Amino acid sequence: MDYAIGIDLGTTNSKVVLCKLPSCKVVHLEKFASPKIETSGNVDFDIQILKQKVLASISACAAASSGIVRFISIASVGESGVLVYADGTHDKTSIAWFDTRGKGYADKMYDDGFAEEAYRETGIPAYANYGLFKILWLRDHGVKLDGAKWLPLGDFFAWWLTGALMQDESLASRTFALNIETKAVATDILDRYGLPSNLFPPLIESGTSRGSITKDFASKTGLPETCQVCVAGHDHMAGSVACGLDPVHEVLNSTGTSEGILAINEHPVLTKRSYCNRLSNGLYVQKGLFSYYASLPTAGYALEWIAN
Repeated sequence: MDYAIGIDLGTTNSKVVLCKLPSCKVVHLEKFASPKIETSGNVDFDIQILKQKVLASISACAAASSGIVRFISIASVGESGVLVYADGTHDKTSIAWFDTRGKGYADKMYDDGFAEEAYRETGIPAYANYGLFKILWLRDHGVKLDGAKWLPLGDFFAWWLTGALMQDESLASRTFALNIETKAVATDILDRYGLPSNLFPPLIESGTSRGSITKDFASKTGLPETCQVCVAGHDHMAGSVACGLDPVHEVLNSTGTSEGILAINEHPVLTKRSYCNRLSNGLYVQKGLFSYYASLPTAGYALEWIAN
């Protein structure tokens, strides 16, 4: 019997699930609170503990299978990332996507009159949560970027499992450093802030195999060395595929910690009206399509507050 493992790296909770193929019937589920470090109002994901919990969860799923686990698929929050260095080391924390440390850089982009031009290139409004503004804060607080690669959270875990340095298209379009139409690195934006153009690894389409897990990871988990790894993409977008969203007639309300309203288009909407309404375009998880997204970042917390 064949199986697959799904990983969802979420804001509040993370899940690792074992499913039968081809039915996707759930066989085993592991769920845990996404580990965070909160200091003076700043929030980071604790990458070291998150790795430990993901490893233990994958091992539990492997033990629960009675056949071959063919692949692991990863979805994650859209804007958090981890810096990986040429010697194979990496940062031990990741600024949470909702953390506002980058707000000063985003606000200055509006003050300088550059935000609308940047929107026409990246398809997204200047907000503190995007990767560019996190990177600027890290650099200006002593983090060295020489030889580093920025990996969105899902891509970081795919690298940890396989050793392949790649960037999922849907996650890359949340960095504020990608031309939404050409899929090229927005070098003019990076040049403006003195950032290296090689900070971001090559793009890969959502759902494409990154290769098989390393021998070390196979030995630690009990998975076969033939097990492949892919990144399904930005969590809300990946979830829309699972829901069978009709791109012509439907929009999706996807609520976790954040509530997202998602439509799918054949072209990005880069109009003045779209910019003024702060609507976000992105590369969708299916080839040739674009996401069009509005969100309420605290909606899930509000529902939790009501429930409690």
